[in-house]
Amino acid sequence: MKNLDLVRYLETEYDISKIKYDNENIWYVLKPYLFDSILSRDLDKSRKVKFSISLVLLFTRSLFYGFKSLFKKYDYLVFSASERRRELNGVYYDRVGDQISDSKSGRILFVENPLYQGHKPIRKLYSQFIVSQTPFYLAAIILSLFYYKKKKAKGIEIIEQIVSDYEVHDFNYFSILKRYEGQYRVMKLFLKFYSIKEAFFVSVSTSLGYVKALKENRVKVTELQHGVINKEHYFYNSIFNTSCCHRPDELHVYSERELSVFDENNYYISPKNILVKGNYFIKKFKSEYKLNDELKKLREENKHILIFSGQTIFDEQSIKLLNEVALYFPNMQFIYLPRELNIDYTHYELEYNLKIIKQFNIYELFMIADIHSTVNSTCAIEAEFFNVPNLIFDYKNYGSNYYKDFKLKNTKYLKNIEEFKLELKNYMNERVS
Repeated sequence: MKNLDLVRYLETEYDISKIKYDNENIWYVLKPYLFDSILSRDLDKSRKVKFSISLVLLFTRSLFYGFKSLFKKYDYLVFSASERRRELNGVYYDRVGDQISDSKSGRILFVENPLYQGHKPIRKLYSQFIVSQTPFYLAAIILSLFYYKKKKAKGIEIIEQIVSDYEVHDFNYFSILKRYEGQYRVMKLFLKFYSIKEAFFVSVSTSLGYVKALKENRVKVTELQHGVINKEHYFYNSIFNTSCCHRPDELHVYSERELSVFDENNYYISPKNILVKGNYFIKKFKSEYKLNDELKKLREENKHILIFSGQTIFDEQSIKLLNEVALYFPNMQFIYLPRELNIDYTHYELEYNLKIIKQFNIYELFMIADIHSTVNSTCAIEAEFFNVPNLIFDYKNYGSNYYKDFKLKNTKYLKNIEEFKLELKNYMNERVS
């Protein structure tokens, strides 16, 4: 069942209006985690962050990152993540959040999630008023111990029925509600010390406790598009008109094609509250980037280069595909760019013309790429801006379903290794002729 069909089915066949916490409907709070669990079940691979020693060390190192920034006054907050950071000529930009740095005149505090990549040195950041989200996490855990009450949750049997019907095994709704309660209490406390005009979120789906507290304090909440928004995205599509305290007041999108997602049957946000802002960082990158010497050398040494934008949940399938295809095309350089840089890929036995590269971002690699490939990463849309053609590895139709509303230019969908090999053979023949 496609994502949109599943959203409609769950929101009509189950009485989700009764799922509440502290008399507030919490369907939007649980929905992203529930759908992630269903997707993980289908792929037999969890998308959840697992507890590990390396994770503990990451959070320990980041606890006091930018802590002195908290001792200033701010007009705006930007909640983002370290994985959004991209380097441009020695400076690290938040590819989504720094558009606010260039458009607002007041003082802005970035609250950054350290997961996946860790924080960059503050002296190298474009916007240097920043604090790690780690103390927010820690405070949320502590406060949830005092404020979270299991008896506040109502209609939980409905969620349990959905979990049972869809055979989901890694969905813990009580831990999600504890996090939600903790976020809410942290932000209520934060707003006692700071007078904020507006808060920007790169993604609101996992920050709804913060969002509720901000809106209760009449702080405008704006969401900034960071990835694909289409009619197959489970979070941005809803026929259930839930409480506005869990929805942004405004949504900034890349282009007018995202507007078609939000029609009269979609209650996520009203079309009148959506603003088209363009892709801030790509515009900046294309106008200011100076090609790195190492990339120049890589380009000079290879006649043909294919870049594959990885997604952790599809790592196994994607690397297997590239390894087999690379064997048939020894004159083409294949480069795999992982999403999570802290994952160890050394156990993979790779063909000599397949590299896993972590030291460059996708925009730098677009500058030397002949072809771009992925399963359903946002990078396929961004490739258009760099005039790089896409070969989508349409594993289990995840690509064609996800991009179907975008009408991507110069893009082909390939179901398996044989189709991939045939398309690359045609590409090579065209270059020879």
